[in-house]
Order: sequence, then C-alpha cells, then structure tokens
Amino acid sequence: MDEEREQVVVGALEAMGDPRTMLRWRRGEPDYVAAVALTEADVPVLLATARRWLERENWPKDKDDLSIYAPIHAWRALGQLRASAAVGTLLGLLDGLDDADDDWYLEEMPEVFGLIGPAALAELATYLADDGHRLFPRICVANGHCCVGQRYRRRAKRCWRS
Repeated sequence: MDEEREQVVVGALEAMGDPRTMLRWRRGEPDYVAAVALTEADVPVLLATARRWLERENWPKDKDDLSIYAPIHAWRALGQLRASAAVGTLLGLLDGLDDADDDWYLEEMPEVFGLIGPAALAELATYLADDGHRLFPRICVANGHCCVGQRYRRRAKRCWRS
C-alpha cells in the first residue's frame, strides 16, 4: 500500500469523531467500507491504526481531539470488511487492553468478531481454550463466539439440517 493511501485511510478514521454517537455501526451505519472505499489491501493500515489504542503515551493531549478514536473506528472497519486475516492481531491486543483496564474492547471486539464471521471461529476457540489468557479477555472472546453464532444462525440452521 502506498503512503498516500495510508494517509487517506488514517485521515478518514481520525475524522470520524466520537464512536459513542454511532450506535448502529453493527448494522452498517456508518458503512466504513463504503465511506473510505476499503479493500483487503487496507487491512495492514487498519491493523496499525487499531494497535494505536494501546499506545496511550501517544494519545493527543487535547481532550477535544476526537482523532484519538481512530483505533476504535479501525476495529469496526475490520469487522465490516470481514477481515479474517485480522483476527490473530486483534486477539493479540486483548491482554494488553485488559492490562490497561480498557472497557472499549469488552463492548466492541465481540461485535467485530461477529461481523468477521465464521472465519474467526477457529482462532477464537484456540484463544478461549488457552488458560494463559486472563478472565476478561477470554470472556470477550466467548462473547465474540456468541456474536458469530447470532449473526450467522440462519446459515448454521441450514447446515445442521443437511
């Protein structure tokens, strides 16, 4: 990906504002994929932006600077993009987010995994089975597993009947 495209993607995410005002993102409002014309080629820059949530020492000092929420928008965009390649990296953030006493991941990540869908299940199951991870990250992953099931239950019912 070229540097100009990275700037476009990151700039768009930084301009999205406060994610708490966007409660319908799970249903595609806003549609991050369409708004930024995201493709699979954008996954690396989305993941780099997603990781910034852990870099609290680099957060803007101005409390009114809403660009701080770009990582949350990146998480959501990865979900809407159904970026299965992102699952491992997102799971790798959970213990650090828990160490930082972050609440955002507990609400957002299960829904992100749900949007990514069945392609996320194997990695979610592996993470969940590893008792080396702390309680709240594992609860988050279990909830993500449930979100996949809820979102894809019609497909699952058809599979079970065959």
